[in-house]
Amino acid sequence: MSMHSSKDEPFAYRTATAEIKPRSATSPNFFWSKNETVLLTDKEQEIGRYAWQYFTRTVFPETGLPQGAVGSDTLTMDNVAGYLAALTCAKKIGVLEDIEFHERMTKLVTWLNQMQLNSLGVPNTFYSGRTGQSLNGVNQPGEDGHSALDIGRLLIWMRIVRNEFPTHAAAIDRAVLRWNFRKLIDADGLIYGSYYRDGRLHPYREGRFGELQYAAKGFALWGFRVDASMNSDNTSLITINNILLPFDNRYSHISPIPRPQGEPFQPGAITTTAALLDGMEFDWKIPSHNAATEDWKIDPKSLQLARSIYVVQKSRYESKGLLTARAAHNLDRPPYFVIDSIFALGDPFVTMDKSGNPRPKQACVSSGASFQLWAMFEGKYTDMLMDAVEPLFDQYGGWYAGFYEDGGAANKAISLNDNAVILESMAFVLNGPLFKPNLHPGYWELTLEAKSFDALGLPPAKYQQQFQPMLDTRKAEPRP
Repeated sequence: MSMHSSKDEPFAYRTATAEIKPRSATSPNFFWSKNETVLLTDKEQEIGRYAWQYFTRTVFPETGLPQGAVGSDTLTMDNVAGYLAALTCAKKIGVLEDIEFHERMTKLVTWLNQMQLNSLGVPNTFYSGRTGQSLNGVNQPGEDGHSALDIGRLLIWMRIVRNEFPTHAAAIDRAVLRWNFRKLIDADGLIYGSYYRDGRLHPYREGRFGELQYAAKGFALWGFRVDASMNSDNTSLITINNILLPFDNRYSHISPIPRPQGEPFQPGAITTTAALLDGMEFDWKIPSHNAATEDWKIDPKSLQLARSIYVVQKSRYESKGLLTARAAHNLDRPPYFVIDSIFALGDPFVTMDKSGNPRPKQACVSSGASFQLWAMFEGKYTDMLMDAVEPLFDQYGGWYAGFYEDGGAANKAISLNDNAVILESMAFVLNGPLFKPNLHPGYWELTLEAKSFDALGLPPAKYQQQFQPMLDTRKAEPRP
């Protein structure tokens, strides 16, 4: 794990230069030793076991797919990525036996090879965990567009599993070879989602600072050029408690380009999750296909964003006495899902629903975000976060989403993503950054050498520059 300093980096300002000080498992040596046995403490092992119990409780044996949240059969590609991460990390920390790991992984990868793609030839937005079918926006069989952000995270975890477990590598490669990348990414490396309206799917440019760069790294791992997505020129700095926080300056509510009716709302909210996943998985480096990780370049703005996210949330506790660990999460009461932001739509510490309506009474301290901050920033503040969320697990399996800032009652929603990120946090503490390179060519590389996939935009090195997809590739401001 690199110890990143802020010297000579963009946004290297005095008030948010906290060193990244990740926790490490017990070892005679500092951080993650390759020569010594490292172990989680009994307490940390128990944390991982509680998180894994979510997946023993919610997986449908007939499909091998989990619920996206307790009581909800609906899955997104972000959820599927979270299940891949949970399987991998549970195995790493020793709460999942090898035989069960491979049985579960085989079922999941088999489904990925058989899953219904939408009419654009890419993974649909929603699926049923119970039946495996694609769903429309009202949970009926059908299609509802796609999220390139979710698919980007899925590509990250498909690559991690493919690199580490040869038994599943060829099947994962075959699953990705089914997708039509002409509908996902353009010649400059901008990624596109789609939404359903008037009987068909409409493309839109997807992603804001933080989430966009993280998702684009998933495409980069499979050989795509993502320069335009990694370009974070559309950022500004805002001062919160005398600390500068970078954010995406394309306000969706004042954009000069109107948002067509039905197109998804993109608030550009800054939360804990993506920036710290970037650190736990990539050490804030920019992937380069078939290059050793030591040759990858640091992504300085994503690194600075992570630092600022930590310092700003800590400063809120220091100034107002409010423990703060913010993320998008499920609720156990209406509206059942909110985005707890550090900054969004021009204001700090906004809590809003998916449509951008303020929901301040639903603000929570997120369990998942607390574990991420605890894993990445060792110190008294993150110890307090851990002490506060430590009792918040369900006896039947899984960690609660957190507790409400107003009154401190537990938010007893239990979701796949929270428990997956907790398992990631424990595996990171044990092993350091979770992406492990594998430079040996596999089924993906050998197939692309031998066969033309130009209709699907593959192989990227040859065809990405020739993309003439149905997408609007004008380089105007991305639509909100």
